[in-house]
Amino acid sequence: MSFMRTPRSLNDTFVLFGARFPIATGLLGGVTLLASLIGAFGSRNGLRLLGHVGLAPDLIASGEVWRLLTWSFFDLDALSLIFAILMVLFFGRDLCNSWGGRRFLLFYLGISAATALCVCLVGWLGWGAVWRGSYYTSWPVVEAITIVWATMYPSRQLLLYFVLPVGGQTLVYITVIGTLVFAFLHGFDLFLPHFVAMGLGWLYLRGFSPQYWWLRFKLATGLAGRWRPSHLRAVDKKDGAEPPRWLH
Repeated sequence: MSFMRTPRSLNDTFVLFGARFPIATGLLGGVTLLASLIGAFGSRNGLRLLGHVGLAPDLIASGEVWRLLTWSFFDLDALSLIFAILMVLFFGRDLCNSWGGRRFLLFYLGISAATALCVCLVGWLGWGAVWRGSYYTSWPVVEAITIVWATMYPSRQLLLYFVLPVGGQTLVYITVIGTLVFAFLHGFDLFLPHFVAMGLGWLYLRGFSPQYWWLRFKLATGLAGRWRPSHLRAVDKKDGAEPPRWLH
């Protein structure tokens, strides 16, 4: 494995096992790996890190707002952790090529925070198991990335678990149905973040981004009509005069 010596931006790349990946994907994968290892080691040696990072709606409501982001960087199952990092690297590479590394990083963090807020809202509305629950797993955000990637590249094929060839559209069905199966087996309260993150990823791809809602808000409140760029000014036109070639 070799890295570029002086990465200039999140769009720069590094080499891992002979393939190039954007710095943004490596940053997310590296933080997830390091946090998960520290969390697992600490839980066996008296370091109660996991008790302070999970998505716990009741504790977030009491002021521990950092949990809105930290919960999605932990995975204590080795196989699950490996596949989550690989999916961030490989799917994230295509998304970084389309969006840029900065937008991909903001998407990851935004889906994490938005999912946590939605889960808190559901728990506050009366789902006791969710309100008292604690989640720390990267898979909801990984599944959102999977849905976005598969929707953007429906004709792409990949080897699912390095064995089964599937296309992008089929991957969406597999991801959703697989999550439903696990939810029926282990409880829907445990998989609520997964469904929320997948739904938010799909909405984002359909244009329901924060920029979209901000524009809708400005249009609804009239702010869009009152706002003018500070660096532009109107040019007066005298009667009978030739209109200027350039307006600033």
